[in-house]
Amino acid sequence: MDLGQIKRIKRWQDRFMSMTEEDRVFVILILSIIILAIIVLILAITTFILRIHNDLKAKRFNQLEKVWQPIVLDILDGKMAPLEIQKYVKSKDQLFFIQYLVRIARQLRGEEQELVKSLSEPFLKLLQHKLSKSNYDDKILALHLLGFIGIRGFEKQVKKIYLHSNRAAGVVALRALCYPEYSSFYPYILEHIDRFKNWNHNILARI
Repeated sequence: MDLGQIKRIKRWQDRFMSMTEEDRVFVILILSIIILAIIVLILAITTFILRIHNDLKAKRFNQLEKVWQPIVLDILDGKMAPLEIQKYVKSKDQLFFIQYLVRIARQLRGEEQELVKSLSEPFLKLLQHKLSKSNYDDKILALHLLGFIGIRGFEKQVKKIYLHSNRAAGVVALRALCYPEYSSFYPYILEHIDRFKNWNHNILARI
């Protein structure tokens, strides 16, 4: 701040202090209204930008699903080899592709479900990366997806999150470990279940 700016600020201070108390209150009120209006305007612009971003994102994902859906159906019908689908999944779309497969697989049963789940295997390194990140939202998303797809190959990371992460991530890890095929982990789960002793038992019972 140069000398000229300091002098201008000093003049404004002198003017403000020379006002009557009513005038000072009025000026403060006007400034407060202006500041609030600016904040509201910023929030409105931010909301508008986010809405446009989300709309564009949703539109793009819908387009991707239209590309992937017939390919997945061809794979289920045996008309296309499962590995062929990798050509249609760009690196930036891998996470959404895994989410898409999980959503489709939940609607299926038996061999068809297992086949759709297996389509995600070439892309699971992405989830492994998210499990190791400090961002708990990433951890929880990865755990949620792996809990359905299967945690084979990720057991150590999931157990570590169950034991050492915050309780929100820990309870999602607990759910991932509770599938019947991972019954060998049950003693480990019970050994450390005390970290959730303050949780509502009804919540834990639903896991």
